[in-house]
Amino acid sequence: MSFLPTHDMGAAANAFRKEVREWLARHWTPEKRTEHLRKPFKERGWDVEFSKLMGRGGWIGIGWPKEFGGQGRSPAEQVAFVTEMANAGAPCQAHSTGESVVAPALFLHGTKAQQDEWLPAIRRGESSFALGYSEPDAGSDLAALRIFIPIRHIWLLGEYAAGSAGWGTSWLGSWFDQQIAFLKSWEDEQLRDPLGFG
Repeated sequence: MSFLPTHDMGAAANAFRKEVREWLARHWTPEKRTEHLRKPFKERGWDVEFSKLMGRGGWIGIGWPKEFGGQGRSPAEQVAFVTEMANAGAPCQAHSTGESVVAPALFLHGTKAQQDEWLPAIRRGESSFALGYSEPDAGSDLAALRIFIPIRHIWLLGEYAAGSAGWGTSWLGSWFDQQIAFLKSWEDEQLRDPLGFG
């Protein structure tokens, strides 16, 4: 098995790397890793209980701003963390989309109520998100979307998208409990810009 290199990233990142390794040594033992690798290939990397364990240990959202419950770790510390998790083969897929895609969208565009509802659940490893793509032939290319959703009707997507097949990011679709969709929206029917993320 190949490993990511562990470069000297400065005193703070090196100390944090040591902390991550010590936590992994206690919670992601060789026996647990061996058991995990016995799973079918498509199920590897996915372990909701391990995500919850990471959440209880404060390991989800390490790079989030402190005002949103994160640790506010530096980019170097985040690289050290990701390197150690990857080298240990730790299963982080159950929370990774929520942590790295949904949460930053909530930081920038979420209401206080949405932030209060979703960020703690993501940080605890209790919500698993798929990226939902609203249309065929568009994928994550928001400029290629054709369905327009007025903001006042954002929750009536099915009404507007009737007849269009949606799809998500993964064959693990039945394991996710939430889905975030990319939609094109406008405040009124005359304004078709900007693109929205909802």
